[in-house]
Amino acid sequence: MTNNQSMLENEIRNALSAIHFSDPQHVPFQAFSREQWAKAGQAGLMGIGLPEKYGGCGGGDLEIAITGQVIAETCRDMGFSLSWLVQILVSRLIATFGTDTQQKTLLPQLISGKQIICFAVSEPDVGPHPKYLKTKAVLSGDHYIIDGEKIWITNAPVADMFIIIAITKEQQGKKYYSAFIVPAQTPGVTVSKPFDMPFFKTSPHGGIQLKQVKVPTSNRLGEPDGIYETMVIPFSAIENAMMMGPVTGGFEAQKTILMMHLKKKKATLPNELSFELAQLETMIYTAKLIVNKAAALARVSDSARESLFLLIFFRDLGKKIQSQIEKIVDLAEIQPGNVFKDILNDLECSRGLGEKSILQKQTRLGRTLFEAFSSEPGFNK
Repeated sequence: MTNNQSMLENEIRNALSAIHFSDPQHVPFQAFSREQWAKAGQAGLMGIGLPEKYGGCGGGDLEIAITGQVIAETCRDMGFSLSWLVQILVSRLIATFGTDTQQKTLLPQLISGKQIICFAVSEPDVGPHPKYLKTKAVLSGDHYIIDGEKIWITNAPVADMFIIIAITKEQQGKKYYSAFIVPAQTPGVTVSKPFDMPFFKTSPHGGIQLKQVKVPTSNRLGEPDGIYETMVIPFSAIENAMMMGPVTGGFEAQKTILMMHLKKKKATLPNELSFELAQLETMIYTAKLIVNKAAALARVSDSARESLFLLIFFRDLGKKIQSQIEKIVDLAEIQPGNVFKDILNDLECSRGLGEKSILQKQTRLGRTLFEAFSSEPGFNK
């Protein structure tokens, strides 16, 4: 870790301390809290990675990943960490693709924590697959008419605005997509109640229905007809990389709770427990190195393969870290409490999200490696 990274971690901890989220007596919320969100905005946490001229803190993907890690570790709240991360990443879409007017109008509200934005891509039964999405936006004079339905949107039930991905052209069997900024109060927009999920209690997820929703052409975000390739695909890859930060913070939070219970119970530590703790610390340190590398590659062109290597290894390492934590709990014969259990549940349940897609990519990667090796000149000699 560099001195700059250590300084950033300390700054984030100080900000969290100022709003009492790092108080050992602080109990994580059991549902999304607008009060908590507003305090985080006042402390500057909603401006990480966003332009300073609009009230942001500047910085890039590394700063976002580190902040997500510290928030999860300090607040001991994986749901809040996820909602925070998505808010930052979607706000960056405004900073990247938005017009000057869109940025001037929206970014100060998002950075201050006064408004919440989310990204609506996935649809019922088909997920985010571009071949099967149905939501359409039809140009009519100086506005678009949007019809469709989106689901599994992080922060949807509490959002003030959405970025909606919709078909704007179809040609020779191919669908072309554009992005639109749609305020939640727009006529024709119906937002679902929060989905009942067994994890991420403080990160509300929901859906949205759009029926004859009229938005001005000035609400289109980015260039028309090619946004799936330039916005949606990169967003998914960046989100996977950035989420490693909060996950690692979750491991750190569990370790901290574990150490507190060990210190209360044992004056000295047996050799076996000492060994296992050192092993755990080594694993978590390795996870942090992967987080740093993944963040560095997040927006580098032609880094998809290397980023996939890191993601595959991180997910496997995460399983081993969790097993190591549970091993120490059993060896020490301690009861780490409900907060520990909630973090454990969030990490275990969230591990299954996107797993099918990653396993498919891993299988394709292995096949590609095999085919490339077997076709080398002289292989059969």
